Amino acid sequence: MDRLGALGESKSLWWLRRTTAAMLPRTELPDLLFEVNSWTGFLAAFVHLDGGRPRMERAKTSLVALLVAEACNIGYTPVIDADDEALTRARLAHVDQHHLRADTIAAANAALITAQGRVPIFAHWGEGLLASVDGLRFVVPKRTISAGPSPQYYHFKLGIT
Repeated sequence: MDRLGALGESKSLWWLRRTTAAMLPRTELPDLLFEVNSWTGFLAAFVHLDGGRPRMERAKTSLVALLVAEACNIGYTPVIDADDEALTRARLAHVDQHHLRADTIAAANAALITAQGRVPIFAHWGEGLLASVDGLRFVVPKRTISAGPSPQYYHFKLGIT
């Protein structure tokens, strides 16, 4: 049996890819997080263990660096800058230990979800009962107390969904 070869790209697909790529701005991930924060204020959710807001200067810079390090699974080293007080290893370790916790991450996620809900197009996408993760689609047809995070991945009452 002969193998099927790949189909070539049509001119319209090639044009669409080139056109959309030209429309997208080139930006750094930390700059994107700062911009999203300007719309949503989600960084305010990362309060200190004592319940207060960060009192250090440029605390948002430290928070964004840690969020990038965590999201990209790269650790502190790539985001450390010994010449920038907000990005020293000691500062990042302090902010990580005192501000990044499951409850503050959940509060930041809630702020992002609330802001997303105010975008008009999202009203056309249903009631938020559909999720797609790694190409898999999960549908919960009705809100129910019996649907929730899988204990296989999050254990009981642990983890963030």
